[in-house]
Amino acid sequence: MNTEIIAHFSKQSDAFQQKVVLEYFDSLKNNPHGWKLCAETLLTDAIKDESAIFFCFQVIEDYIKSRYVLDDEENRKALNHLILSLFEKDLFVSSFIQNKYAHLVNSIFLADFPNQKWNSFFNDFLSRCDGVVKCDIFLRILIQINLDIADREIPRTTKDMQRNTLIKDLMRETCLVDLAQFWFNIINTYRETSPPTVCLCLEVIRAYVSWIDINLITNDSIMTNLFTLFTNNMFRLAVADCFNAILRKGMDPIAKTQIIENFMNIEYIKKTIFDIFTSPTNSSNELEFVAKISYLINTMGIELIDSFKKLKCRSTGNQTSTINGHTNNDFQVLSMISNAIEAKFSLMCQFLSHKDLNVCQKMHSFVRDYIQWIKNNLKENPNLYNMQTVEEKIVMLLSIIINKNKYPSSTSTNMEDEFFDEFRKSSKVIFDNLLLLNISTVINFVCEKIVAPTLLNWKSNSLSFSEIEVALYYFYLIGENMNMIDDVKRIENLIQTLVTSSISSFPNPITQSFYFDLIFRYEKFFNSNLSFLSSQVLISFLDERGLRNSNIRIRSKVCKLFNKFVKSNAKSKSNVDKQQPFTEDILKRLQDFLKLDIAFDNVDYLIEHNLEQLANSNYLIKESDIDFPYAISITDQLFIYETIIFLIITNQNYDVTRKHELIQTIFQGIWENFNKFYQEIVSLTSVINQNGYMDPVNKNQLLEKRLICAFHLFHTINLVSATSKSFSNVNTMKSIGVQDIYMHSYEMFKKAMSLNLDSESQHLFQSAIRLFLHRLVVCLNEAEIIPLLPSAIRTLFFSTNEITSKSLQELVPLFSQIVPKYKHSWLFQRDLVPFIEQINSFLILSFFKTIFSTTIEAEKLNLQKSYYIFLHLLVTSDLIDSFFDLETQVIEQVLGSLIEGSVNFPDCQTQRTCYQIITKLIEIYGNDITNLEKHNRLNNNLFVQFIYKSLILACFVGASKNVDDMGTTYEAFACLRKLNTLLGDELYTFLRMQIFPKHFPSISNIDEFLQLIFLADLKSSKKSIKQALSQFQLQQDSNN
Repeated sequence: MNTEIIAHFSKQSDAFQQKVVLEYFDSLKNNPHGWKLCAETLLTDAIKDESAIFFCFQVIEDYIKSRYVLDDEENRKALNHLILSLFEKDLFVSSFIQNKYAHLVNSIFLADFPNQKWNSFFNDFLSRCDGVVKCDIFLRILIQINLDIADREIPRTTKDMQRNTLIKDLMRETCLVDLAQFWFNIINTYRETSPPTVCLCLEVIRAYVSWIDINLITNDSIMTNLFTLFTNNMFRLAVADCFNAILRKGMDPIAKTQIIENFMNIEYIKKTIFDIFTSPTNSSNELEFVAKISYLINTMGIELIDSFKKLKCRSTGNQTSTINGHTNNDFQVLSMISNAIEAKFSLMCQFLSHKDLNVCQKMHSFVRDYIQWIKNNLKENPNLYNMQTVEEKIVMLLSIIINKNKYPSSTSTNMEDEFFDEFRKSSKVIFDNLLLLNISTVINFVCEKIVAPTLLNWKSNSLSFSEIEVALYYFYLIGENMNMIDDVKRIENLIQTLVTSSISSFPNPITQSFYFDLIFRYEKFFNSNLSFLSSQVLISFLDERGLRNSNIRIRSKVCKLFNKFVKSNAKSKSNVDKQQPFTEDILKRLQDFLKLDIAFDNVDYLIEHNLEQLANSNYLIKESDIDFPYAISITDQLFIYETIIFLIITNQNYDVTRKHELIQTIFQGIWENFNKFYQEIVSLTSVINQNGYMDPVNKNQLLEKRLICAFHLFHTINLVSATSKSFSNVNTMKSIGVQDIYMHSYEMFKKAMSLNLDSESQHLFQSAIRLFLHRLVVCLNEAEIIPLLPSAIRTLFFSTNEITSKSLQELVPLFSQIVPKYKHSWLFQRDLVPFIEQINSFLILSFFKTIFSTTIEAEKLNLQKSYYIFLHLLVTSDLIDSFFDLETQVIEQVLGSLIEGSVNFPDCQTQRTCYQIITKLIEIYGNDITNLEKHNRLNNNLFVQFIYKSLILACFVGASKNVDDMGTTYEAFACLRKLNTLLGDELYTFLRMQIFPKHFPSISNIDEFLQLIFLADLKSSKKSIKQALSQFQLQQDSNN
């Protein structure tokens, strides 16, 4: 081995020399004898540098993974000798190299031990563990082994799991007793001289305890040592983790209870827990320890409850159990475990109320299980508990949970805020569990002790922000469970107090935000008994608490919630009547927010439309650019426009003329804005075409500015689409007479498609106008919209020679909306059917071309889904009755794609869609051949060949691949049944002679199976079908 090259690397030489070293090591990996050169070098101490040692290990590891298993016995023994020789040399000083060595040894172990080629593995290492370094390294080897054979978080193949099971069984038979003794010796030998080694040993025990015999660990010798180690600050964290793992191990419920109680009765443990709650714990180390203890008590509680359940399940009246050598009946044993659980309640509450939220959260699982345990006991024996005691416990837990859910200080970091959010989610589960345990106690406490006092007294300055916020939060949680609450009057009173208390004016954006969340949560009350409060609520949306709030997030939320509240309010006739006088005032208050120059561009909207490259553009309109104190984003402005139009069209005090005038005035501003950006785009395009190429930097800036203008044009169109959402079956465009306004908008907007800009801009226009068309289909009657659609679709999607992937995926939803709605209309038959028949072939071929050229797998799958949806729409709506008159190439491609989709598409719904399409095509073909003119058509033979060569087998393949999804099976068999009506006895003969002998050889009664396919009720025959298809799948696998 060339040690000179390694020497260069050892001296940390320049990049070129290091590259030479790396290339040299690569050559060693490719050299069949390279690993031996590395082994000889390691044994002769020729290198000391850890990086060089590491690379030698890499070469040897590569040999183990690629060639070792197939190599001869001589090389295997040589490698084993190397491993043991290196172990004896005490060569490895740093944990980095020790871990790498452990990883290397584990690689050999996984190859040799399960194949019984190194049966003495554990004995070879244990016999050499004569010092702390060797013990430390062997413990690391054990950790690596456990990671590979027992760690449940690592995904594994079936083959790996079988190997791991074999290894664990062999270890149980041969070495675990010796390993347990080794661990015991390490604890006793090195507790004074090498605490890190003892901690590593405890980590190994913690890892192995989940799958070894528990008696190897829970015997007096090891448990006594564990409890003793707990008194030492250096070991207590490791002991807590180790004991936690022991408790989670399955064992006899009584034995587990005794272990827990023995631990809790140790005087040092009692003193430690006492000190936790009497002495301040400020350092991170102390808090980590307290969190470990909290989690340990949590585990004890969970395991005691689990022991109680197990013992109760296996109990019978005659069984007996033994405690401390005395025979007792099951009732006494259950009482003993029950008392142990109840004895942990005070500890649970103490840790649950600890000042550190991390410590508190460690106890949440026990709290949830404890509440469920009480609930189950009460259900089985209502007289088991004093209900007053239960209610007192509920109140205690509620008090603690609510107190710990108070918002952190304003100085908290983002990470702390994220943890607090997670803490609240976990706490909410406990709150929900308490509601299920005793809803009246929970509601009484929250309403009387938390919410009502807060709403009544918040102005006294005696309550902090966190106290107000937590009261609103729990009032919101009550609203989530209204279906469980009987005392609705109490809730109504609190809602009334919420509105009249003016708590919405509390100067904090978080509580202000909660106020609006609460209004929306309890909105149905404002449509009934609390309708008299609607005007006050409406004003709160519009003044400095809502739209004119200084906080942009509040304004954004209010834009959405105000829209929802107004629409909800309109469902009540009394509310509508009361709102009418205020409509004029509301519209005046909203006038400022109609101005298009008060809205700024938000980055999320750009990203949503794949324009993230513009996020930092200087041409974007930023909030700071707007000379209006209550600016809103352009997405929020969509809700404002929708709300205003809704208020106008639902106002009974306005006649049709007035409504038309108001809407036209609003649209005038939109039209002017559209023309402004349209002209700017035209001007920019002219400049780019004339001299943009002279200066590349200037050209890119102009292109960027033009794309921003296109984005603003896109938003302008979306404003009109948003307003159309205000119309309904009652308030239609026709009843108000505003069709002309929307049709004029469409005529104006479609001009954007003629600009012929870059693909990004064109797609923005296409998306916006397509959405507008969707809305017109909803809002206009068929006489107004159907004649418009052919030219509209041409303009949007066929204005260029090629149709893009995005265009195809946008066109299909439009067809999916139009066709089902209008297919029975004579206008549809007159105007749209000829148009669709004209473009069918082009669209189908465009799908094939685009799918073929798409390299991104997710996009390809979406395109394929759109294609199958489009085909399904055509065949089920009788829009492709002339399918077999299409070009032969098109038919072949369609049929091939349907087989591929029905068998291999990774989505069951799409597979079912493919079978449905094929079934319909069989029907179309059947209808065609009754026509004498089509008897000798070339494509007839093509379809017949398709049936026998591909389709029949595909029905069985697709169904067998989704044997648990009977929906796919039903569709596949429906396809076969449709074939049966077409082919008759020919199909039976083909199945008997070609399909069954090869693919269903184990089926003895063919006639019975044929009857199952073609005549039986599929739902009632589900089990028989599954068995047959499973056999088919096994046969397919063996054939492959």
